[in-house]
Parts: sequence; C-alpha cells; structure tokens
Amino acid sequence: MHNPIAGTDIPVPDVRGFIRETARAVDEQGISGLSVPAKTVYHKFLQQGSRLRPAGQSIYDAEWDVLIVLDACRADLFRSVVAANPDRFDFIQRGQLTSRRSLESATRPWMRRTFGPDVDGVGETQYVVGNPWSAHELTADWFAELTEVWADSWDETHGTLLAADVTDAALAASEDLAIDSDERLLVHYMQPHCPFIEATALSTPKATDGFATAAERDVWERLQDGEFDSRDVWDGYRSNLLHALEEVDRLLSGIDAPNVVVTSDHGNALGEYGLYGHPESMPFDCLRTVPWLETTGEDTGEHDSDERSVQTTADQASAATVESRLEALGYK
Repeated sequence: MHNPIAGTDIPVPDVRGFIRETARAVDEQGISGLSVPAKTVYHKFLQQGSRLRPAGQSIYDAEWDVLIVLDACRADLFRSVVAANPDRFDFIQRGQLTSRRSLESATRPWMRRTFGPDVDGVGETQYVVGNPWSAHELTADWFAELTEVWADSWDETHGTLLAADVTDAALAASEDLAIDSDERLLVHYMQPHCPFIEATALSTPKATDGFATAAERDVWERLQDGEFDSRDVWDGYRSNLLHALEEVDRLLSGIDAPNVVVTSDHGNALGEYGLYGHPESMPFDCLRTVPWLETTGEDTGEHDSDERSVQTTADQASAATVESRLEALGYK
C-alpha cells in the first residue's frame, strides 16, 4: 500500500486474519471471564467485520404477496427441522428452500434498516407484528396498516407472545387484503425466539410488570455461563420453531396467495466467536444467514380467525408495559 502523504510504502495489516484469529481464541477460551468493558470492546471489534462482509438484502428487494418472519431463526435450524419432518407441513413440501443474508443480526436494527416512509412497498404493507420493538422503531403511518399483536395478547405464563395469536390477527388482516392491487401482508411471529414454549426448564418467563433480575437471565446467558447443555438448548430452539411452523401451516391454509416467502430477521449465536444470542451488527453467518422459503398459500376453508378485536397500534400499551415485554424476551 502506498502512503500518499509520506510517499512511502507501508505494510497493510491483515484485518481479516486478525479478526479470525482473535475470534477463534475467544471461541476456544470463552469470554465469560472478561470484564464488562472488555466484552464491550470485543463486541465492537467483531462488529467491524461487517465492513468486510456482504451488506445483506432487504425483504423489499424481492417480490412477494405474503411474507412471514420467524423471529431469530437460523437457516441451519430451519433446514434441520425440514429434514426431520419431510411430510409434516404442506406449505414446505410445495415450496423451494434457499437462504439469504439478512440486513442485520438483531430485530431492532433490522426494523430500522428495513422500514421507513420512503421505502418502496412499505406503504402497501399490512404488518402484523409480534415483536415489541415495533413500539420503538415503527410508525403506523408508514404502513397500510400496523397491527401490534403483542400489545393486547401477551401470554403471562410463558412470558412471550404465542404464535396462535399472531395467526389469528394475520387471518383477520388477510380478509381485507387486495393482492391484485399490490397490497402485501407481512406477518412477524415471535418464535423461535426464546422463551421456549415447551422447554420451560430452559426459559424463565417474566411478568409484564416485572423487571430483570439475576434469576431471570435468558437462555443464551445461562448457556454462556455453563448452566445449560448446548444440545438441550438446540432441542428447545427446534421445538420453538416447530411451534411457529404449526401456526404458519394454519395461516397458509387460510389464505390464497401465489407468492409467499417464509424467512427470518436474524439468527442466533450458540457460542460461535464467543457470542450468544443475537447482539447487534455482527457479520457472522450464524446471525445473518436466514432461511428463504418460496411457497404459496392455499385456502382450504378450514381455518378462520377468532372474533377477538385486535388493536391496530400499541397506543394503549404503556411505556412500562413495552419495556417489561422487551425484558421478557431478553432484550433488556
């Protein structure tokens, strides 16, 4: 490399190699012994790798009538569930599965980079969202309609939003969907994001009016600290995906849509590069490679939404409620 100021040649540091070797060392030795400032510096260091990797693709770079987001679903997790259940879901059997690189490694910046008043397609989108970050990152006026299901359907027992409630709201929204007029339906399930619905021993739900305590660390923190076995966590993660896929199957048996995509906003790290969960702006495949299933919706006439009235925005949800529900999902 030529230094234009000094007029001399200077060596170019091997940034990729430095990141790779440092991350490998942390991966082997762990970072639980690092101080909080040291962990912060390490995370910032890893985030610089995003400059060396592809930026990712927006969901609005593709054509779709209905797009389903399975929150925090790794591509390899999705493939493993499909391989183990080849005949279980009709919408998967009639689809084609590939993968894509997401714009981000966590929901909040993914929302920030995906939506906005000037993004083509957003104004024609009915967004049925189960993730409480919508209260911080989205504005209802951007969309044809914004239905924040988490605001009035939170399950206190599990400390999350159950997939059935998202399906009910999505089926209700689909009744007014005019695909022929370029309207789109975007459905955002919370699962397979923790807490795990069936593997309750791995997840501690939180009350919506509670606050984070040491006993309420999420599954990723406890895995990092050696309290859980990685195989058990993977199994719980898989069961949470199956919980969501059952509801996706119900949804796509209640909608006629020729162009459907099932994907995710980001993945999860299970110790890769010393990372757990889904820290923001990380470049690694475990966090940025997501499933991309192109399929169809075929209304069988068997599934309808219930008669509950679902509020379209979170106006009635207090700031304290929003924050406590984010805590329950491990965001705080």
